[in-house]
Amino acid sequence: MSVPPTERATFRFAEFEFVAGDLQLRRDGALVPIARKPAQLLSLLLQNRDRVVTREETLAALWPDVRVSDAAFHSVVRDLRRAVRDDARQARLIATARGHGLRFTGSVEVWWDERDGPAQAVGAYVGRHALIARLHAAFESACASHGRVVLLRGIAGIGKTRTAKELAEHARSRGAAVHFGRCWKPGFAPPYRPWVELLTSILSHTGSGHRAHLIRDIETPLARLLPAAGGQPGVHEGEEQYARFEVFDAVATLIERASRAEPVVLLIDDLEDGDAETLELLEFVAARIASARVLLVGNFRAGSVGSGHPLFRTLTRLSRLSHCEDHTLTGLDAGETLEFLQAVGPGEPTAEAAEALHLRTDGNPLLLSLFARSGGPAPGRVPNEHAVPSLVREWIRGRLLELPQECVDVVEGAAVVGRVFDATVVASMLERTLAQVTEALDTAGLQGFVAPVAPPVHRFVHALFQEAIYDGLAPERRTELHRRTGDTLASLRREELTASVARHLVAAIDLVGERAVDAAERAAEVAHRRLAFEEGVRLREMALQSFASLPHPDPTRRCELLIALGRAQLAARRVEDAWETARRALALASETGTPQQFARAALLLSDYVIAESKEPASILEEALARLPVDETRLRVQLCTSLSFLLWYQGMPERRLQLAREARRLAFGLGDPRAEINALLAERHALLGPDHLAERIERATAALALAERHRLATHECSVLSWRAVDLLECGDAVGTQVDADTVGRIVESGRGQRFRPFVKRRAAMRATIAGRFAEAAERIGEAHDLMVRAGDPNTSAYTGVQMGMLLHEQGRRDELAKLLASARWLFAYREHISAVAAAVALIEFEAGSPGPARSLIERTAGHADLLGQDPEAFGTVSWLAEICARLGEAATAARLYEWLTPYGDRVSCFYGLSCRGALARYLGLLARTAGRLDDAERWFAAAVDTNRAIEAHVYRAWSLWNWAETLALRDRCDVARAHALAAEARALADELGIGRLREAMRCSHSALLATPEPMG
Repeated sequence: MSVPPTERATFRFAEFEFVAGDLQLRRDGALVPIARKPAQLLSLLLQNRDRVVTREETLAALWPDVRVSDAAFHSVVRDLRRAVRDDARQARLIATARGHGLRFTGSVEVWWDERDGPAQAVGAYVGRHALIARLHAAFESACASHGRVVLLRGIAGIGKTRTAKELAEHARSRGAAVHFGRCWKPGFAPPYRPWVELLTSILSHTGSGHRAHLIRDIETPLARLLPAAGGQPGVHEGEEQYARFEVFDAVATLIERASRAEPVVLLIDDLEDGDAETLELLEFVAARIASARVLLVGNFRAGSVGSGHPLFRTLTRLSRLSHCEDHTLTGLDAGETLEFLQAVGPGEPTAEAAEALHLRTDGNPLLLSLFARSGGPAPGRVPNEHAVPSLVREWIRGRLLELPQECVDVVEGAAVVGRVFDATVVASMLERTLAQVTEALDTAGLQGFVAPVAPPVHRFVHALFQEAIYDGLAPERRTELHRRTGDTLASLRREELTASVARHLVAAIDLVGERAVDAAERAAEVAHRRLAFEEGVRLREMALQSFASLPHPDPTRRCELLIALGRAQLAARRVEDAWETARRALALASETGTPQQFARAALLLSDYVIAESKEPASILEEALARLPVDETRLRVQLCTSLSFLLWYQGMPERRLQLAREARRLAFGLGDPRAEINALLAERHALLGPDHLAERIERATAALALAERHRLATHECSVLSWRAVDLLECGDAVGTQVDADTVGRIVESGRGQRFRPFVKRRAAMRATIAGRFAEAAERIGEAHDLMVRAGDPNTSAYTGVQMGMLLHEQGRRDELAKLLASARWLFAYREHISAVAAAVALIEFEAGSPGPARSLIERTAGHADLLGQDPEAFGTVSWLAEICARLGEAATAARLYEWLTPYGDRVSCFYGLSCRGALARYLGLLARTAGRLDDAERWFAAAVDTNRAIEAHVYRAWSLWNWAETLALRDRCDVARAHALAAEARALADELGIGRLREAMRCSHSALLATPEPMG
């Protein structure tokens, strides 16, 4: 018996990988020395792992036409066992069936390189010379470190895959490494499958030394995508999206590193079938390879991609890349059709016959090859892409009639399993022997339906073949085959098959009932662990829809399914969808559910603190009222979340009451996470200016808990808030130590949700220091990270930071456009007084003083309410400038009295922005109120504080405001005023503080407008 052709197969078992074509064995990536005969024996056993391989078969395969001794045979077996670290007495991989032979018993995964594949069956590549020239040019560009993305689109059978493989052969001939991956319809394979295939191929074709270099520093995120490479690490709650970003970054990094050794070509087939995660990773990698020696080629069936298709969004984003090109394949012309028919045979077609066939098929290579092989004419012209599947179905129906019924049964069963299928699965579901199924597949292969990949794995030669056979099944038979397939796959108990099990059982729900719902839920849990959050949503929706189709569905379980769907949607950052799902769950829980379900549904609404939180806050209040007092854990969660949601609702007493109740209950649970969250809730409820020391104390206590229990995400959260408090104190060193600690945790691979915080914090520091170009870059990086994670606060956070930057630069027109397009601004302006005051000042400077005057009128007489404002210092900083502009002495005097006790503080707005020393704003208020001595004292203090915290923008402003104040005196210290103004002017020019330079130009002070006298 000769070894079946498995040149394209890579077998993975235990800690080993075996590349059949090269007879190479690797252990944990390192090459294992193995002689040729033991390697051939391993290949034989892996191919036939479903059965015992007899001694006679082995001898015939390894030593054809040669007689060898028993000693030689046993020596090869012994060498193989030694290579794979197996023991004959306690075999874990290779078992001896005494008197029969050997069998491979280890668990095996098979990957294959489809560099040849079904498209090779059409023979030589014909025509499309201009397209091939452009593809070759794209490859040459990639070789020169100008990475390219190539999209090939066209109708079914037009030759997309064949064209990609023609390009691949050219690239191989030029020394490139070519790797292939195929997208699978959701439910047919785990998410990210093509990327797993690509990365496996890259690592499998890499020596151990270079492999170690490729995965240096990225082993942990890669293990999330390639669990077999090192186990699947857990994901900390709340940082799922950022963990996924880390995986994406690791994939792109590995590909970039691989391209430094040799050009890399990545081929991804059937993009229209790609799951959402696969497509998002495609977008990420495509953007990253612009300066790498990488050519990324993806093809898809154009007619399948409408505006609602997931690929449509990906194509839109890819089209914005300057290094992406998109090609549409059309049919062969008449001359190329003749050449094609001559290549595929049989016989020698005439030009007239070729012309007739061309007219009927529009030169579609798949149809041409089918009708050429069948020897019959094409029935009618193919008018558009939708007619191609119908013609293929017609051809298949005719060919199926020529097959024995036993063969038809096997092919139909295989079509239910999927385009790529394992013959052992088909045998089990049909209750036949593997030999019977293999014989039937051999017959089907002769008729052009299927082809072996790495036996027992086979595939349909084209997706249309599998689809046509599947669609032709009678509904009852299809349902029964789905049930059998689902049961067979479930019996294998392999995690990567859970989505497939769910797909089949849901298709057979009339036969299996609630088992289908259970399977979909299990698959959703697996998807979540694998960071496939959109897949998790799809499976949760499948579970819910399946459950609804059951007779007499239990409303309590339906509520549970809705809550689970809402959580999945939040993980996928589909916040609006999650809120809608939460409302459905709340309505159901209110009618037929339990108080606990109502509470858990309500908590779905508290994932983010938002400016407009009246609705979720009222629902959480209701949930708290419904919940029994002994439901301690849920009460802690509700109290904590509700305290957060009341941030902008003007209810400080209620917030503090809730936070303290949460803390009291949490410390009886023995749950450090609950304790930390409760301490943070209390910290947030103590936001008044008189509670700074208490806030720092609560944060420090929470930090100790997080450090003790090694809770990285919570540690980062606490540090990010304590950094704000320390900055408010003017403790520049302490706040930077906390921020740097967050950065180190993030770089270690933990606390990934705080990656944007690190960038935002750097942007804030750069902005107040006057490093505006650096600030803009960090803002952009934070924005990209938040977009990638689907954070709904992205626009608001980016807008606040970019608005502060543009404001100080004096880029008034750009700032106006930013604010005009900011959808988030309405709610922020309505509920956050600091934002309202900032926008009022900006509008005043732009020539619209009305909002500023109205704000001052509302503020007059109500300065005492600032103590309830979570962002009171930020609010007063903007009001101080407005009062100065309007000359509002009375309001300035009231604000001055309120702010005076806090003159040593710094104005902060979360970790987003900083307005420098409050002493500056006390100076402005004092000057406006006519208290010039106090104003000078405060401006001097502001200069010192702003220098200490490296807020050079506000140091420059403080110097200028001080100079202006001196100039107001009847007996002015002219030299001092000029010196201060000169220092301010030099800083403004050096840093590019356009707003300050404009203020200097518009100054009403004749003294400051006059150059300093010489001598």
